[in-house]
Amino acid sequence: MEPIKLKTPVLDRLTEEEFAQFCLDHRDLRIERNRSGHITIMPPVFTESGFK
Repeated sequence: MEPIKLKTPVLDRLTEEEFAQFCLDHRDLRIERNRSGHITIMPPVFTESGFK
C-alpha cells in the first residue's frame, strides 16, 4: 500500500506542537512531515508486513 501525501493549507499552518498533537491523536498511523511541510501518512505496520 502506498503512503498518503497530504497538502492542504490547514495542515501547512500547523505549529510543531499542533503537529505533535495531530500525531498523538492518530497514534495508529505513521505520520511524517518534511521540510516543505508536506505530511505523509503511511498505513500501520501489521505482523506480516512488519517481518519484511
